Amino acid sequence: ARWAAERVVLSCRGPKDDAAAVLAALLLSADLAPWELSEVEQRNLFTVFVQQRRSQNRRVVVVIDDAHTFEPAAWDEISRLLAFSIDRKPAVDVLLAGNATLMERIGSAALGVVEKDVCVHRLDPPSQPDLMAYVEWRLERFGMTDLVSPVAAQRIAKLSGERYGAVDVRGQMALLLLRQLSLELVDGRVAGQGAAL
Repeated sequence: ARWAAERVVLSCRGPKDDAAAVLAALLLSADLAPWELSEVEQRNLFTVFVQQRRSQNRRVVVVIDDAHTFEPAAWDEISRLLAFSIDRKPAVDVLLAGNATLMERIGSAALGVVEKDVCVHRLDPPSQPDLMAYVEWRLERFGMTDLVSPVAAQRIAKLSGERYGAVDVRGQMALLLLRQLSLELVDGRVAGQGAAL
């Protein structure tokens, strides 16, 4: 609770084409609508936001998801965020998340990030048991465990290509088919049809 009280977490999800799109996402995440501001005005508003939080002894953490999908003009804004300092200290903490190609960008001279200044954590893709546990957790969470057979849950996990998001989509499609076909239980066949859709 103390960690959260001392920090403001802003998010920006890719893909993004340019700096204005990155800034607009950050301002929206900060509950500051970017209105019809120019890129410079958006950057100035973001700077004031960060400075105000710093004056309240709160750190601003910027989480950039799917960073590997950002275009070069959007990466320019990430470079600015990384270079942004107050009292010769980084003004924001930046967390970049993306696939393996992200490390290539971080290591490139164009981004201006020195690898020794970057803490890298690699998450392996989820295993089949991880995906099965996720399917079960999602169904339990919404009280739907009795609507999906164990065989169907395994099939959904197997067809999801090691991605949690794909489990969600495949599960939702199977449940939509369940309703469309007026069935009482998603079985392996329905799960396969849902995946094909």
